[in-house]
Amino acid sequence: MLATRLERSYTKEEIISMYFNIYDFGNNADGIRSAARIYFGKEPKDLKIEESAMLVGMFKNSSLFNPLRREQMVKDRRDVVLSQMAKYDYITEREKDSLQALKMDINYNPENHREGLATYFRMYLQRFMKDWIDNNPKPALPGERDKWNIYLDGLKIYTTIDSKMQANAEEAVYAHMANLQAEFFNQNTKERNATTPFSDITPEETENIMERAMKNSDRWREMKAAGKSEEEIRNSFSQKTEMTVFDWKSETREKDTIMTPLDSIRYYKTFLRAAMMSMEPQTGHVKAWVGGINYKHFQYDNVIQGARQVGSTFKPFVYAAAIDQLRLSPCEKLPDTQYCIEAGKHGNMEAWCPRNSDFKYTGEEMTLKHALANSVNTVTAQLIDKVDRNQ
Repeated sequence: MLATRLERSYTKEEIISMYFNIYDFGNNADGIRSAARIYFGKEPKDLKIEESAMLVGMFKNSSLFNPLRREQMVKDRRDVVLSQMAKYDYITEREKDSLQALKMDINYNPENHREGLATYFRMYLQRFMKDWIDNNPKPALPGERDKWNIYLDGLKIYTTIDSKMQANAEEAVYAHMANLQAEFFNQNTKERNATTPFSDITPEETENIMERAMKNSDRWREMKAAGKSEEEIRNSFSQKTEMTVFDWKSETREKDTIMTPLDSIRYYKTFLRAAMMSMEPQTGHVKAWVGGINYKHFQYDNVIQGARQVGSTFKPFVYAAAIDQLRLSPCEKLPDTQYCIEAGKHGNMEAWCPRNSDFKYTGEEMTLKHALANSVNTVTAQLIDKVDRNQ
């Protein structure tokens, strides 16, 4: 009865297309596109005949015909499909023989929640839905569970993310940050750049940073939960171990290496972080969300978790306006002393006297380049006032 109703509504091509798109090929491969990417690392349109034949053969029973566990069985099943193709004149006998002679060429690329498009946004959405479930009980009959299950209850979640904009945003962030990171490594020395940031951090401050990072790590938390002493935990951070770390130079963005966990913390502290979020101002719809440079290795989401001052984000525009309108040079010097903009100027109701983040003023003349690199508020306030007077 169901088959008859389906054929009244759809052609056989439409039915098989729908089946291809929902079939579970195993190993988290749901649908033909996911299967092509996971087993062969390519899109369906790029599959070779023998690769397509393997996936078709898996329709009989993807759990039984699992290419990762029963390669020979899957090859035999693939060859049956190729024989059927020859029988019905989709390929010649000669082509069938040559294709059946080929070995299985699996290029396994597992996909999970740490990979793919919009990883940071998907993790934010998962947390959002957990909160939504807590606040929106499920209408249920007595004896049934009164909580929604986002995986089993058929809920449909619609987002405003634009897949093309998201892909472009990720590509832009990765390309820019790869270049920026290389330049950071090149310039971040006193010899090459006298105004390099973080060069004045004391050994005590460095030790405190490393100490916090150790105690916040999964290793520390897991070993402590397992009942290990603090001495044992600290010693483990000095023992070399095999690990896979992030690497901009590799095509896969990671490399296998051997280092101590303490060295890995120090290694990851050298990477610049980034965030990009694109919103449609008329509606507030978020179109693209990139929370970092690589979710697998950097799971801190700088879009939603990173607390950043908007004022500091705007500072480069102030300096650019000053250089453009006042013809100032990056080498121009202004004093690092508290500067007040009187009440009534720029629309402020009272005098505005911004302080530096450390509440200190050196009183020294410093270049605009140095002031911007170190986010000095007193110099920025002077530039705001100078640019306004120039209007």
